[in-house]
Order: sequence, then structure tokens, then C-alpha cells
Amino acid sequence: MLLSLTLSGCGQSKTPEQRSPVSGGEDATALKAFYRQEPTWVPCEDGKQCAKVEVPLEYADPDGRRIELALLKSPATDSTRRIGSLLVNPGGPGDSGVRFAVDPSWATPEVRARYDIVGFDPRGVGSSSPIVCMDSSQVDHLDAEQRAAEAAGDRSRLLQLARDYSDSCRSTFAWLLPHIGTENVAADLDILRAVLKDDKLHFYGHSYGTLIGQYYAERFPDKVGRMVLDSLMDASLSQGEFMIGVAESLDTVFENFVKRCLAETCPLGDDAGAVRDKVVDMIGRATAAPLSVEG
Repeated sequence: MLLSLTLSGCGQSKTPEQRSPVSGGEDATALKAFYRQEPTWVPCEDGKQCAKVEVPLEYADPDGRRIELALLKSPATDSTRRIGSLLVNPGGPGDSGVRFAVDPSWATPEVRARYDIVGFDPRGVGSSSPIVCMDSSQVDHLDAEQRAAEAAGDRSRLLQLARDYSDSCRSTFAWLLPHIGTENVAADLDILRAVLKDDKLHFYGHSYGTLIGQYYAERFPDKVGRMVLDSLMDASLSQGEFMIGVAESLDTVFENFVKRCLAETCPLGDDAGAVRDKVVDMIGRATAAPLSVEG
């Protein structure tokens, strides 16, 4: 949870009232070279096609440092009826759109027939200038420290662990972190739209991906094509308000699970209290050691 909170704090941007737009757009002379790129598509896993596209690290300084975004394309299965590209983002923040597009079975056959499904790793994620602040052993150590602090109810220790993690990232990625935000991802998305030769952006976003879609629609309203925002995030919420809402929603979902279980033959208990206790016990045992299941 600590890592998730820290990373989500990096990913979610200001509210619409607070944020200022990132400079750029297709008509900006300094950005034309980015919009006119011709990516080289090469075969990659499972018969897909992969490419890299350059974007400016800082849109206010397009002649400065560049970074690369990784793309993976699942071509339309019926080229005679192809509409265009469908750019996809699975959320997170921090989930890989490239991995999401490797197996697009989540899309209907008709969608797969008529669109090239294109996943992209947002800047700082996956294969797009990834921010990797710790190796696996360091993450395991931090996780153990976090669990100990949670068990002791030591809030100050949890905050210090978050600060230490943030400081370790900042020391290595000071050049990149200021430019990892939803506004920049939305601007990158418009370059990807143009590079894919689409006049309008067709986009599927899930969870945090819906925030990217909202920012894009606000910034480039004339470029919006077909857009699906699945599990919508409220762009007006602050990070704190969002996390409180997540906690409240988890409680609601769990209570609904308990009610549904008790409405049938519930193997976890005969009343709500017993079901809750059983689930808490199972989570505790699974945290301590892997559980084995017969059959």
C-alpha cells in the first residue's frame, strides 16, 4: 500500500481549477517533427508489432531532451473494414499499456476486427524511460518494514518510509520526475494519435486511464473520436479525497460481498460478524505464509 500511495501521488495531477495546460499541440511549429514521425514497426511477441516514438521531455522546451515511448500494436483482424487505431490505457497509475494490448481478448470481436489495438507505456512506466527506484530485494525489505510499522500502529514510521522511498527516487530521477504527470501523458497521447495517422483519437481508458482520457478531451476537444472511459475517476478530487473514496468503496464492496454470501449457503459463517472474522483470519494467515488448498 505504501508504494501504491507514493506512486499514485506522483501520477495524479492537480484538479481542473489548479492545473495549467502543457504547452504544445499539433499546430505548434516546434512540435511538428514529433507529430510527423514515421515509427518503424517490428515483429514482437505473439505476432504483434512494436515501435518506439519520441516525445519531448518538457513540452515547454521541445528542442531539449527527448524520451521514447514504447508501443505495441495488435492489428485489426479485418483490414477491409478497419476504422483506425484504438489507443488503450489500463490504469494504475503505472500499469503497462503494452502488456495490456498483447492479449486484447477483453475487447469484443467486432472491435478487434475494426481497430488496430495499440497499447503504450506512459512516460516513466514499463519500457518508456521507466522509473525504477529500488531493486526487488530493496522492495522486499521496504515491504517488511511497512508491515512491521502497520502492525505497531506507528504512523510516523510509515510516513518516514514514504519519505525515504521518495528521496531515493528523487536522487536518481530528478531529471524525469517533474515531467511525469497526467498533463504530459495527455500531450503525448496527441502525438501518438498523429503518428498513427488518425485524425481523431479513439481511446479506451480504465480506472486511472479515464483520467488521462478526461485530460485529453479537455485539452484537445476537437481531436476526440470514440472514447470509452471505464470505471471513471473524478478529476475534481484531490489525491487525499480520492484515497479516502477508495477506502470507503472497498468497505462498501466488502459489505456487499458479505450480504451476498449470506444470501446463499455461505461457507465462511452463519452471520455477518462470523464472515468478517473468517476473512480477516484468512488474510492474516495468508500474509504470514502461503495457504494450500485441496483439490
